[in-house]
Amino acid sequence: MASLYEVLGIEETASLEEVKKAYRTKALEHHPDRNVGNASAHEAFRKVTEAYEVLRDASRRSSYDSLRRGLGGIGSQGPYSSSNWRPGADDFEEAFASWFERQGFKRSMDEQTMKERREATHRARAAAWEAEKAEAQANKERFERVRWRTRNARAVRHAQVLRRFWHTSQGLVWQDALVVVMLGLSLGLSAVQLRPAATADSSGKDKKGPGGGDPTEGA
Repeated sequence: MASLYEVLGIEETASLEEVKKAYRTKALEHHPDRNVGNASAHEAFRKVTEAYEVLRDASRRSSYDSLRRGLGGIGSQGPYSSSNWRPGADDFEEAFASWFERQGFKRSMDEQTMKERREATHRARAAAWEAEKAEAQANKERFERVRWRTRNARAVRHAQVLRRFWHTSQGLVWQDALVVVMLGLSLGLSAVQLRPAATADSSGKDKKGPGGGDPTEGA
């Protein structure tokens, strides 16, 4: 188990300012906001915070140093009062965990962990919402492209149909005008031919009179 000094990367004789400076550097490096989804970074941030909470307080730092040396405080009759006894790694971890909890850190660290989890959940939901919004926008753009291609294809088909009625695609040229004139003349001649027949028929009806017979027959 690394000591709190090793966690912050400082010497045991480091001043309070050096402790604060080391904490700011480490906390910035391992902060959850800069290491989203990185469990090891979150654990490192938790350990850095624990180390700072102990070493920034002179009384807690002194107690930690005494516990770490296995003395339980100079002249005290604590569980590690023998200067010849040194705890092993497992003994020290258990003793430190017990001491750390008695100092009131466990609850605050649990709250910190819960806060980090809530923030991570919030970021995950925000990222999912952004992904859904981006997908909806992409679908909308895809639909607009398909609709534009459909309209364009329909316009091309209409142009191809209309182009069959003209000699060129540039508009009305002299060949087209000639076709229109010939069609007009044909219709005009047909009207002229039909007019004399209609006039003669009308004259015959007038001569017969209302009775439908010859007027000279009754004389």
